Amino acid sequence: MNKLLIILVSLLSLLYADTTSFQDPYKKIDYFVLENGMQVYLLSNKKATNTNISMKVNVGWDIEDKDNYGLSHLVEHMVFRDKRIPHRDYLDYLKDKGASYVNGFTSRYDTKFVTKIDSNKSYWVAETFAKMFFDKDVDAEDIEIEKGAVQVEIGEKVWYDYMGSKLVNIKVLFPPKKSIYESQFGVKKEKDLPSSYVEKVNNKHFTFQEVMAHYKKYYYPSNMILKITGNFNQETMKQLVIAKYGKIHIEGTDRTHKPPRDATLSHKPYIYYREGLGKNYGYVGVQYVFDDCQKHIILNAFMTYVAQKIQQDLRNRDGKSYTVSSSSRQSRGAGIVSVSFDGLHDNFDKNIALVKKTIQHYVKDINNTMIEDALEEYKKRYTSIEFDSDSLNMLVNKAEHMRSDHKIVDKTHYEFFKSITPEKFKQVIASVFVPENNYVTIYRDYYVFPSDYALINIFILFVIIVLYLRFSHLIFRKRGIDYKKREILFFERVANRFAGFIVFVFIVLLSGIIYAWAEYFVMTYIMGDINYAYTLDIPYGLGIEMLDNILSTILMFAILRWGVTYHSRLDVTKDKIYILGSKPFIIDRDDIVNIEVVPWHINKFFHIVGFAFFFWRPLLKITTKTDTYNIRSSHAHAVKDNLTLRWLQKS
Repeated sequence: MNKLLIILVSLLSLLYADTTSFQDPYKKIDYFVLENGMQVYLLSNKKATNTNISMKVNVGWDIEDKDNYGLSHLVEHMVFRDKRIPHRDYLDYLKDKGASYVNGFTSRYDTKFVTKIDSNKSYWVAETFAKMFFDKDVDAEDIEIEKGAVQVEIGEKVWYDYMGSKLVNIKVLFPPKKSIYESQFGVKKEKDLPSSYVEKVNNKHFTFQEVMAHYKKYYYPSNMILKITGNFNQETMKQLVIAKYGKIHIEGTDRTHKPPRDATLSHKPYIYYREGLGKNYGYVGVQYVFDDCQKHIILNAFMTYVAQKIQQDLRNRDGKSYTVSSSSRQSRGAGIVSVSFDGLHDNFDKNIALVKKTIQHYVKDINNTMIEDALEEYKKRYTSIEFDSDSLNMLVNKAEHMRSDHKIVDKTHYEFFKSITPEKFKQVIASVFVPENNYVTIYRDYYVFPSDYALINIFILFVIIVLYLRFSHLIFRKRGIDYKKREILFFERVANRFAGFIVFVFIVLLSGIIYAWAEYFVMTYIMGDINYAYTLDIPYGLGIEMLDNILSTILMFAILRWGVTYHSRLDVTKDKIYILGSKPFIIDRDDIVNIEVVPWHINKFFHIVGFAFFFWRPLLKITTKTDTYNIRSSHAHAVKDNLTLRWLQKS
């Protein structure tokens, strides 16, 4: 009995120790600001074997334009350079000293430098980083070397890059498209960045002076955030940072400014269906404004719990899905939390229905037991941290995110979690999970049979090409005029094939632009939603897709018939010349008065039949009793001889 009592007491003490010994991992983060304005985050744990050090500089592509696009990227490379160290490059120098990872990244709003090294070199790498950033000795040779490295990274410019960069500009002719953050949360669109081609061109021309001016303008302590995580003495590291980084007194002049967190709910559901993508994948959840850290945690905890329950049914019991998980994303205060899932074509509709039904069930019947289970599961995100340098870095990044993006400085992420009450949990779920906040995105593999969407579009393209080639004959037939191929004595081109292709592309593009704007106005001002066509699932979505193709094709041929004047060739029969094109016509042999070759003149520009790039070549002039036709041909004299000698005289 005594032994049993001792065992029970021991077990209870272990359980009690387990629950009370856990400490908030965020509490150990040492955040401070140096006198020069540099922000510093330190976090150490004896379990870590490596140390991560990173420096974030508030400069990126967003401050660049077409004249200096790519300069921040080149400066990122330059920062690693110094002619006083081995290889003249800190990247290789750090690796020689044992670093397992060294890299730099340039993004839209910041530039990051990261290194991972054995913890016994924690203090050494912290000192080395200070030298790398603030004790520079580089020259024009270093810049030329790094320009070559950057060029290899981004690629050499080629002619089709230029064409692609210009084609991108065509999008301004089409109606604007809004992201979910713009349409659902009213977030303003960020400015468009130049194309990659611009960086490929600019990189070759940046000078040493430009690089160093950019470096001095943005690389100053108060524009930088230093993070060190790993296994070291935090107080010792703090004193080292103060000594090595705090004494740097450099004043910069500018920084990248992130756009404001100005998201507001539109209070309308977001529904988006896309077919023909070769996969079945869905997201079902809600939209919310990330204005409360506790609300964010509750929604993620709830959706993680629901996803786990659906996984047990959809995957483990029925085998109708490969993966079910929770999904969360945020941007500028706009938040979306959902259950993500997949499935085969025949089961996918049932999967969608099951996910929606399950979420509705748990929202409606939420109770304290469910809340306890959800929070207990979510707690593992805090209690199951491995405390290696990477996981420590993740904690620091979360702390920085809360401080910089949410201005939260008085509570840690874990403290928000621990203060969640069942009443608060229920209140958040009830207020967020309402119909007007619903979020549904569904990707389907096909409508009826695999690759049907692609095949339908290929078929429509084939029909368009055939109709385009037979367009003149269809118009003649409508007028009651018909002639057989065997009746053609000979034919002559009045436009070269490439010119014809250019005209065809122009007509397709023009009709696409007109139809896109017409659809934009209908969807926006009549249907009330710019993405209305994508809110319709099968079979209505298929009907809209087919109607789009039919209407755009009709519009294209309407433009060809009544808008664009284009002629491609002339067919010569026994008694007539048939001029084929968008507005075909006929010249009767008996009406012809004279056929001659005349020089091209600008006065004839709008009265020429045919199109060619060599527009200055002589024209074939056919004079009839009632009209005059100037016909373009690459060999006007030969066509004249054919018409006069082979046709008029022998007919």
